[in-house]
Formats: sequence, structure tokens, C-alpha cells
Amino acid sequence: VISILLVIVQISDSYLRYLVFSRKAVKSEIRQLWLKISIYSIFCFFAYFAIFSHFGVIPIAYKLVLMIGWIPFFAISVKYVKISILQHFFIFGISAIWNLMNHSVTSIIDVIFFESESQISIYTYHALIYLTIFVILLPIERKCFVNLLPRENFFDEQPYGKYIVLFPFVITFGILILWTDNHLFHSWQERISRMYLPFAFFLFYRYVLSANKEIYEKQKTVRYNQRLKEQLSALKEYNELIQRNQQQMRILRHDMRHDYRLIYEMLQDGNIEKVLEHIKIKENILNLTIVQNFCYAPIVNAAISIYLQRAKDYDIKIEHKINLPEKLNIDENDFAILISNLLENAINASLKQPPERRAISITIEHIENQCALEITNLFDGEIIFENGLPKTSEDGHGIGMLSLKNFVEKYNAQMDFSQENGEVKVLMYWES
Repeated sequence: VISILLVIVQISDSYLRYLVFSRKAVKSEIRQLWLKISIYSIFCFFAYFAIFSHFGVIPIAYKLVLMIGWIPFFAISVKYVKISILQHFFIFGISAIWNLMNHSVTSIIDVIFFESESQISIYTYHALIYLTIFVILLPIERKCFVNLLPRENFFDEQPYGKYIVLFPFVITFGILILWTDNHLFHSWQERISRMYLPFAFFLFYRYVLSANKEIYEKQKTVRYNQRLKEQLSALKEYNELIQRNQQQMRILRHDMRHDYRLIYEMLQDGNIEKVLEHIKIKENILNLTIVQNFCYAPIVNAAISIYLQRAKDYDIKIEHKINLPEKLNIDENDFAILISNLLENAINASLKQPPERRAISITIEHIENQCALEITNLFDGEIIFENGLPKTSEDGHGIGMLSLKNFVEKYNAQMDFSQENGEVKVLMYWES
């Protein structure tokens, strides 16, 4: 009976950790997670039964099963739930503190009501009371653990993030040192101290979350201002592009009368070949004055025009196929920033290639409510990928990847970055 109850205790602890990522986990991940936990639980029952049969239900055996039995369950979560290892360790640390408080309350109830019972009865009651408290507190546990984690990348981005991950472990380890003995009951001072330390940690953690929220809002404001600067810069560059073409048009209009007179004289002299050659030269000049419209959204059109013009100025071959509706169903600014960052990366990579290997291809297709974006460029250097995104050590270049990640999260987009045979390709798909 004790072996069965302890297996259920371990499953309840796994459920607390599951609550943290339950909203974001894919159904296939959840199915695999609970399948493996169920299979391992059967093995745990026989292992615990063998331990208690051999050593007896003594305090040290009971405590070691509780203190070590969580490790395989935790390993299963790490394997089948795709979040960072830092998040996994933090989730376990918090759940361990919560469980220690639960065990401490349970021990107090044991002392008050069952101190005169046999040792095996006390541990049976202990497990039953623990599970009863777990069920009673389930609404609070759900609310607490579902909203447990701070925003994504908090532990990686913040300088103190990794220390926050370790802090629950430090508290848990300190309490467990007092726990690892063969005593059935501990003093009231020890039980109270177990309740106090976790409570102090939760207060500290809430303060960290509040401070993090404030920092995030400041960063959000900085990013918003940076976004406005980028838009103003893009519009200024687009305006310069239009003015440059208008200047060329004024020159052409000014020379048009002279060109007509020259063509007329060459026709009178019968120089047809010279007339055709002159017309071809003027046609090429005229093509340079065209400001191509790629879509109806002005900011998106400006972004595409600017970066394709930059590529042409660098003698980078361009292929484009752009099919966008009159009205976009996503934020025009977000889309423009996405295209700008991707094309800027492609241009920078192309400039590191020999002139004959400088080429960029961009395809944007929008059919009904589905949109696909593909940008390809040539690059022979090694690209290091981290979490599916190119990683760079150059200052300032990580911002583009952060903008890309924000777009993916905001619009639930599917993204694939790849490099094969000297060709770098980014493919994105989303429904708008």
C-alpha cells in the first residue's frame, strides 16, 4: 500500500510540473509524457516494494524513496517537453519547495493525531494526508503553477536569471540535509523552519517578477522607439529614392526635345541602326527611373523597394515574385520589419561572397488567409544555429533575430532556417 501511495505522490509532483507548460505544450508531447510516466510508474511500484520488503518501512528508506524517486520522472519531463533546461530546473525547484511545505504540514498532522500509531501506519497516513492536501489545494496549485514562469528567455537574458534558477535548489538542499536521518519525527523548530524558508523565497521571487516586468516594459519602450527610428529612416531612404528618380526624369524631359531632333536628323540621313541604338540607350536610362510598386501597403512596399535597390547598388542579382493583397490582415509595421531584417541579413551575407556568387531570391505568396515567405541567398561560410535561428557574436545583429522570433510568436508562424550546399534559405508560413 505504501509503495502504491508513494508512486501516486510522485505522479502528483509530476502533475504540478506539467501544469507550468500545459498551455503551450503540443498534444503529441503531452501524450508521450504521460505514457512514459505511466509506464515508469509501474516499474517504480515494484522497485519501492522491493526496497521496503528488504529494508522494512523505516524512516531512512521512506525518505530516500521520496528524495530520489523524482529523478526519473524529472528526466522524462526534460526529454518530452521542449523547453529550456533552465526552465525545467526552475520548475522542479519550485515544485520541490511546494512539496516540502506540504510534507511539513503533513508531518505536523501526523504528530498531532497519529504519534501513538505504529511506524508503518504513520507513513501510510502520511502519504494519504499528503495526497489529500494536494487534492484540496489543487485550485490554488493550478493558478500558481500555470502562471509560474516569467516571460520566455528571462533566465537567459537577465544577468541574474541563472542565479534565480539555482535559488530554489539551494533552499531545498538546505532543508533536505536536516531531513536525511533515521528519525521518525523532528522537532517543532525544524518543522517551522521548513515552512519559513520557502515562504521567504516566494516573496523574493514575486519581487523579481515585478522587477522583471518593469525592466521588460522599459525594453519594450526602447524597442518601440527603435522601431519608429527604423520606419523614419526607411521612409527617408524611400523618399530619396523617389527624388533621385524624379531628378532623372527631369533630365530626360529636358533632353527629350534634343533627342527628337537628333532622331529626326538620323532618319533623314537614313541611319536606322544609329536611331535604334540611340532609342535603346534612352530606354535603359528610362528603366532606371522606375519606382516599382510591389504591394499596396506603403510601408511594406517601401521596405521591399529600399532593400532590393540596395542589393542592385551592390551588384547583387535579384529575383523576386511578390503577390500580396490590397489589404494585409497582419500589422503592416511588423511585416515590414520582418522583411527588412531578413533582406538585410541576406545582403550582408552576399557581400561576403565573391561577386559571381552574389544573388538573392525573395518570394511572397498570399492566397486567401495563408501567407508564405521565402528568401534565399548564397553563403559559403559556417552558420551556427541556436533554437532554429542563426546565432551571431557581432554587436547589434542579434536584434534582427529577436524581431523575427517576436513575429513568429505573435502570429503563430511556422519557420525553417537552413543552410545546404552553400545556399541559405528561410521559409516562413502563417495564417492571417
